Amino acid sequence: MKDRLKLPLIAVVVLALAGGGFAWYWRATRPSRLARSANPDDRREAIHLLSGRTGRGARRILHPLVRDEDLGVAAAAVRAVGAEGSEESFALLEQVARGDERRAIGHLALAALGRCPTVQTARFAQALRSDDPAMRSAGVQALANRKGPEVVSLLLEAMDDPARVVRMRAAEALSRLTGRPLKDYDPRDGVPPAQRRQAIERIRARLAG
Repeated sequence: MKDRLKLPLIAVVVLALAGGGFAWYWRATRPSRLARSANPDDRREAIHLLSGRTGRGARRILHPLVRDEDLGVAAAAVRAVGAEGSEESFALLEQVARGDERRAIGHLALAALGRCPTVQTARFAQALRSDDPAMRSAGVQALANRKGPEVVSLLLEAMDDPARVVRMRAAEALSRLTGRPLKDYDPRDGVPPAQRRQAIERIRARLAG
């Protein structure tokens, strides 16, 4: 009698374990399945699920999406790859920054390279001298991931950029970096350049003191 009762119980346990294993496998492979979908929303969901993850498995899925035909997917993948932060990921971003025909994706890759410790700050200083406001903005975004006197000086210079978006991003980055609000600085276009420069010099003096 006891033996007859044990058999159904064992079957229930086996089925439960099998079901749990299948559920785990389904969840674990979901990003990979979504990344292969023809629907850009699914591919973006795959990137969302992998955001914050590191390791070869995450890179195997994320890296091809950097070159996705959908700009939204490619942009999300660039940000995720930059956050992943491995040497392999930074090498990919370097390739994209230098060679992607889509300027917006190349600029995002350059901005993400600000996290890479082996890329010299001079690379982003050069971007600030570009004739392209989007490139200068990417340079500021890269600098936002760095620290030090050289970065502070470059951000102060960018706060006098001809493009409003560059000035705004430079001011936001400097405020976060120093932990100080820039109360007397106004990046809006209506502010006379001389007045803006005076505010920048006052900020520079306060930071130096």
